[in-house]
Amino acid sequence: MATATKALSDIFTLTSAFSLAGVLGVYLVAYLGAHTFLPKNARRTERWTFIWLAFDALIHFSFEGSFLWLSVFGRQVNTSTGPFAAMWREYAAADFRWGFADPTVVSLELLTVLGAGPLCCYILYLLARGDHARHYWIVVLSTAEIYGGCVCNG
Repeated sequence: MATATKALSDIFTLTSAFSLAGVLGVYLVAYLGAHTFLPKNARRTERWTFIWLAFDALIHFSFEGSFLWLSVFGRQVNTSTGPFAAMWREYAAADFRWGFADPTVVSLELLTVLGAGPLCCYILYLLARGDHARHYWIVVLSTAEIYGGCVCNG
């Protein structure tokens, strides 16, 4: 039994727990944002779209933004300190490119943090106003997200 516990503690660390708690916190902010900024009679689809886009924007800015901060101007995750560096070092255990300033990953994260994050916020604004132009921008954002996922993980 001690071996199984040791193996589990190697897989699920305190950093893992704090990271998951951070993701839960981001979800709660997105959920509360939907109830704050959407009309009370908003359809369920609009509410879930708002939650997803707010969650997406917050992840881009906080989690992925922290990776960028740790990966530009001569810095890299593997030599950085702090809770976000610890989180990204755990991520780098599965894909080594995240441990150092890999140019492909950094360039795509630049697009994600500086492009997709603000676009999510713009769509949230359109959604809260009831502007149907949001549909076009959701397609643009979705295409960009698929492209980034394929290139970064492919």
